[in-house]
Amino acid sequence: MLNVTENIVSESMLKSAIVDMMNNHRDFFKELVIEVIEDIGMLAAMKEVDETDVVSEESIIALLAI
Repeated sequence: MLNVTENIVSESMLKSAIVDMMNNHRDFFKELVIEVIEDIGMLAAMKEVDETDVVSEESIIALLAI
């Protein structure tokens, strides 16, 4: 387990790396944020599918035939 000093140094280094990336690698950071947002959306959709009832192929075809 990290002690308080190591934790503060690690946090400071992480913040510094993120700020550097935002300032010097804007395109990479933009793509990273877009990927994260897409992943969050995909996870939400997957959770929603798990919570819904299964519909048979026949019932879908019957609805589309109307």
